[in-house]
Amino acid sequence: MIHLPTQKFGERASGAYPKYLIIHSIGLPLDTALTLLTTAPLEVSVHYLITPDGTIFSMVPEEKRAWHAGKSMWQGESDINSFSIGIELAWSLEREADPEDTPGPFPEAQMSALISLAKSIQARWDVLPENILAHSDVSPARKRDPGEQFDWKRMAEEGLGVFPVRPYPFPPEGDISAKLQRIGYDVTDLPAALIAFQRHYRPRACDGVADSETRSILQWLCEVLKL
Repeated sequence: MIHLPTQKFGERASGAYPKYLIIHSIGLPLDTALTLLTTAPLEVSVHYLITPDGTIFSMVPEEKRAWHAGKSMWQGESDINSFSIGIELAWSLEREADPEDTPGPFPEAQMSALISLAKSIQARWDVLPENILAHSDVSPARKRDPGEQFDWKRMAEEGLGVFPVRPYPFPPEGDISAKLQRIGYDVTDLPAALIAFQRHYRPRACDGVADSETRSILQWLCEVLKL
């Protein structure tokens, strides 16, 4: 691990501690990304960045509030930065990503380093598997990272998330917004929340359509989490 400290952080809200782990990805050349996160005069920072070769940069102490989630919400909580630790995954790019570029796939070395780091954070702060989230989960209308190529299934197999397994329950009818909201999503923009859900739990097709498979997975997750 390489320590690359920055002064771009603050104090967590009174009584707040890291109960969420937020996974990001950043589509910039590595040098540019490191500058942005440590010295650039912008209110953006993160606790850790992991390069494609598995190198981990530590930037903000875990007990401090990094500026990684921006305008976001989960389970009705809007100050996600006070309640989370953020990890950025650098893309394998030598240029700035185009808007239509999709993050990933993420190399084995990067995923292995992430799993090791996430397990250590989980142990230190007692982070529940269901509280390991995508940036797009907490900011569905603004963000899409780490994207549908991120391996949430593998994370769940490592105890670092929840991922659906068959058989799924019979798909319910009616409004899906209440179930998405119970899981934690901000449903102010319902189509965006549904796509974010699909990116995490049904990544093969992130089309924003509440088809029977999506509804079944949504019901499965509510049952697993006892919501």
